[in-house]
Amino acid sequence: MSPEELAQRFPDYTIAPVGDLLLNVEGESIAFAYSTGITKGSGQLLLSHAALPSTLEAQVVTWDEFRNSAVKSDPRNHVFRGQCSQHRLRTSFHRTKRKNLAKYRDIDIDEIRRILSPILRHVFDKRDPFQTGALFSLIQHHGFPTPLLDWSYSPFVAAYFAFRSRPGARPNTDFVRIFQFDRFAYPRDLGADDRRMGRRDGPRLPATGGEVDG
Repeated sequence: MSPEELAQRFPDYTIAPVGDLLLNVEGESIAFAYSTGITKGSGQLLLSHAALPSTLEAQVVTWDEFRNSAVKSDPRNHVFRGQCSQHRLRTSFHRTKRKNLAKYRDIDIDEIRRILSPILRHVFDKRDPFQTGALFSLIQHHGFPTPLLDWSYSPFVAAYFAFRSRPGARPNTDFVRIFQFDRFAYPRDLGADDRRMGRRDGPRLPATGGEVDG
């Protein structure tokens, strides 16, 4: 990618014309250090263990214990996610064989944006993270893999998704998982933006069975 293309894609950033990058493979990680005429830094890339079983030490409770805890919880302080298996928290995108977010963003999402914009009469601005979030939310609920995880304010909605397998489809000794996430502690700890994209926000596709033809 040329310096001109970089400047066009990232108009709000000052991009150095040259830089030095040092990589060092250390077991299951890659250490890197970089320097430019603007800044310098270092970091470490770790081998992903996302495909391995979850190592979370879950609290095993009965349905009655879960229900009693749910009705006593303070609304809006937590969000919940139900999973019918004990796998790690992974998005539909990360459960596919494709893991390259840059290609996904630059090829797949650009093509979806090109197809949907005339249908919805709405242009999703790729420079606006909330416009991008609205687009991801829209296509995820039409079955397209995205790097988003669905959460609910309702513990019982999460329980529905955890237990929605048909009766007899799993042994009685198996466990489901319901995650409870403190949405206030997260931005305090990591400085994250707590604004959220609801399903009612942004444009919607017509009721066409979830299929869009280019």
